[in-house]
Amino acid sequence: MMPSKLRHTENVVAIFNTMLERPQKRWYGLELANRANIGSATIYAALTRLESAGLLEATWERVDPSVVGRPRRRLYKLTREGARVGRSAVAEYQPRVVPSRSWPGWRPRPAGPTA
Repeated sequence: MMPSKLRHTENVVAIFNTMLERPQKRWYGLELANRANIGSATIYAALTRLESAGLLEATWERVDPSVVGRPRRRLYKLTREGARVGRSAVAEYQPRVVPSRSWPGWRPRPAGPTA
């Protein structure tokens, strides 16, 4: 069950979906943003919430910035609980669909059981 303070937002589900492709990998924020198609400013707020909820663990990369020519990266990895919650979030996710008027012939289907 997902912690009550963490909502099933599209961004959270996209992060889980991406991280679950390789659940043991340590991902850095911009890499996740690019893979999950989330803005770079938005990704860090979501990662902070996931870390605070105990669903991600975060560590600083162990490199010398002067040697690699860039700042150290914060690396994020799913916790065991994060992987469990993530699989559930991805499986249960129901996107809100806003049909485009440019889709010729598109008509909503009536709600109810499908055959």
